[in-house]
Amino acid sequence: MVWEQKCATIVMLTRDKEGGRIKCHKYWPTTGAESFGQYQVILHTINNYTDYTLREFKIVDTKVICCLRAIIRISVVSFSPFLIYLLSLCSGWFISACEAVSVHSLA
Repeated sequence: MVWEQKCATIVMLTRDKEGGRIKCHKYWPTTGAESFGQYQVILHTINNYTDYTLREFKIVDTKVICCLRAIIRISVVSFSPFLIYLLSLCSGWFISACEAVSVHSLA
């Protein structure tokens, strides 16, 4: 889906696992590269901050020569459900902030 929709930024507002339930299946390598079908995901950097983790990686379509995309994944790690609700009330600000992080990281 990330490839089909040509996503450049992914924002995750929950932890990958909360309350014993998986919220997001891991689709990126911890180090190096990992293949998922015809796509190879290559981890570039991980930056851990107080409230979020920023991962930069590249996705390669191995069936199409020279087809590579850069992806930024922002994972919020310290929000409670109530804070996420409050954040949704000012979503325009949050989207602008995510776009700024994405543009800065890809530069």
